[in-house]
Amino acid sequence: MSNQGFLTFASHVDANKFLTKYTTTALKIQGRKVKIAAARTNSLLGLSMEMQNKDSGKSPHSTLKKVLRSRKLKSKLRNDDTYAKKCKLKRQIRRLKHKLRLKAIDDSEFSRIVKEFEARRLQEMESQREKPKELQDFSKEARISNTIENPPNKVLLVQNLPSGTTDASLSQILGNEALVEIRLVSVRNLAFIEYKTVSDATKIKNQLGPVYKLKDNDVTIGYAK
Repeated sequence: MSNQGFLTFASHVDANKFLTKYTTTALKIQGRKVKIAAARTNSLLGLSMEMQNKDSGKSPHSTLKKVLRSRKLKSKLRNDDTYAKKCKLKRQIRRLKHKLRLKAIDDSEFSRIVKEFEARRLQEMESQREKPKELQDFSKEARISNTIENPPNKVLLVQNLPSGTTDASLSQILGNEALVEIRLVSVRNLAFIEYKTVSDATKIKNQLGPVYKLKDNDVTIGYAK
């Protein structure tokens, strides 16, 4: 609506005071007289405030501040990509911590997993910011599932395997006396490696690290879901 705007106040009393003031005294903006009148219906912001007041019993002014803060946050999330990614990272860390607490793992392993996850995410954010958007290759990343949020278990997910990888070659790298089964999915270049216990799987994972160089491929190693 060209040359029009809506003002929402905390209450009808405040709106009427403003309307009374500027019907007797002309409001000018950049030398132009502005006509002010009451709207026929409440604004979406006003309706939202009324509903929240009924549900919470809070004052209109506190509700207005809450609604405006919420709108400001949503606007910042839309317009500031770095801020949005940091907020997303905080949510991911909270979810990861919740999953780890449900597994009741010890404090040292808990701290290590969280720090490793946060460091990797921050590194990914930094690398994406440094590269021009058109040069970023998302296709390869899309084929690799993120396993760093998965809580420890006795099955490892090994991804980005070179073509032609066999059970025997995986057994040489990831096998030990605790190895139970290797389930190779050649068409997706990944494998599920099962061990007798979570400790056995964790030992191999920590020994090889989250990324293992196999031929020319960066093979990722993480816990399966």
